Parts: sequence; C-alpha cells; structure tokens
Amino acid sequence: CKYIGSGNINSKIWFVGIEEGGDPITEKNLEEQLVICRNESQYFKDASSKTPVWGIIADLLYDKYLEEHKLGKKEYRQNMFNKDYSYFFLAELFPLPRPNTSSWSEDYNKIFGYSKDDYKKYLSDVRSFRYPIIYKKWIEVKPSLTICLGSSYWNEFINLFNLGHSRFINLPGSSLIKYPDQNIILAPFFDYRRIKSEDRITLKQIVNDVRV
Repeated sequence: CKYIGSGNINSKIWFVGIEEGGDPITEKNLEEQLVICRNESQYFKDASSKTPVWGIIADLLYDKYLEEHKLGKKEYRQNMFNKDYSYFFLAELFPLPRPNTSSWSEDYNKIFGYSKDDYKKYLSDVRSFRYPIIYKKWIEVKPSLTICLGSSYWNEFINLFNLGHSRFINLPGSSLIKYPDQNIILAPFFDYRRIKSEDRITLKQIVNDVRV
C-alpha cells in the first residue's frame, strides 16, 4: 500500500495524525479502498465533514494563504483537500481507519488478519513496513514544518522520524514540544477539548512564519 495521506504530498507543511477517523474498511468497500491505496496521496473536492482535526488545520492555514485562495473561511474549509486549495499534507501513522483509537472493526480480522487482540502485531508491522515509506517520502520532500498531533502517540512520532537522540524544547506558554533541528512539533490531538487556545495561537504564528 503506497497510500500515506491526503492533500498535497509535496507541500512544505505536513501534519501527521494517528489514523483516519472515518468508517472502517469493510468487505463491501474494500475494492474502493484498494484503488486509493495505489496512490501516495489523494485529493477530494468536498471536505465538509465536521472532523475537528480538519477544522483546526483550516484555521491554522487560512490567513497564510488568503491572498492565494480568496475564499471565505467556510468555503476554504470545504475545499481544503481540493487540488486547487490544498496547501498542506495530512499523513497518518496507521493505515486502517477507525472512528476512535479504542474501536476495532471485526472485518479487520477477516480481511487483514488483525483482530483486536493482535494490536501489538499490527503496531509492529506498521512500524517495520509503513513508517519507512512515510519517512522516506518526508526526507524526499523536506517539509519546512511538520506538526504531529496526538500526545498519547508522541512516542510513535519520535519513532517514525528517528528523533530518539535529537534535542527538543518546550515552547514557552504552551504544551507543544519542538525539535528545532528537524522543525517538527509535537502537539496535543486536534480537537477543542485537548488543544488549548494558547497552543493554537502559537501554532498559527509558526505556520505564518514558514517559508514555502
């Protein structure tokens, strides 16, 4: 599976999430999902889902690219994964969609051979097969800024980007951690309960300062 995420994979601004929060892959929609998996990334015209992650990303990027897209906030939010307006890339650590990190589809055992009890094997396989694909592309693209979202998975982001021996700093007045040599930021998960307004303000300033 070559699929890494959605949006402009060659963008200088990358976000990295945990996994797609959509409906699980089923035997019924498997063929459609396999078509997507043949490409590194995908665009789609309508991003009207109420996913908080997308809303927060749109808010962080909106002002920076206003002169280019000239769309209202709501309109940009709906078009943020459209090829003409996608100024970022959203990668995902894990390939199998889940509504939340505590759920596990029974179909994943039938289709892929991973039951809920096989999660550690799934994690091992993702680390050994998927992480190198994402990391290789990240090295190739050399994003100017990478924002990883989901504090419970910070260790996985550190693993993915080989940050174990890298220096890091706590950004003042926030719960954000920055790896200045790689320009990678570890952030809480992008929903309005977990990421404070102070963190969003700090991230917005960092995004605005990025040269693209």
